[in-house]
Amino acid sequence: MTEVSITNLARGQIMSPLFVARHDTGADSLYSLGALASEAMAKMAEDDEASGLMDTYDPDTNGNVGEAMVVKLNDGPIMPGETVTMSFDIDDGN
Repeated sequence: MTEVSITNLARGQIMSPLFVARHDTGADSLYSLGALASEAMAKMAEDDEASGLMDTYDPDTNGNVGEAMVVKLNDGPIMPGETVTMSFDIDDGN
């Protein structure tokens, strides 16, 4: 089991809940530097709506993905100075 913690260090700026996927190198990129965000990515960032990302990175239908999750703090955004911690089971090879 591996734990990862992320702290919102931005002053006065809330952070949307986080989408996290553990995958191998065969998975499609979540984004491309300099390109417009996908509709699914924009919905997650702007509206806290992760269903599009969860569908794309669903471990049950995408063999390159071992695990995907949305990480929230107290069921909402991550406020300045707040930390969220997530756990991954990395023993299955993805």
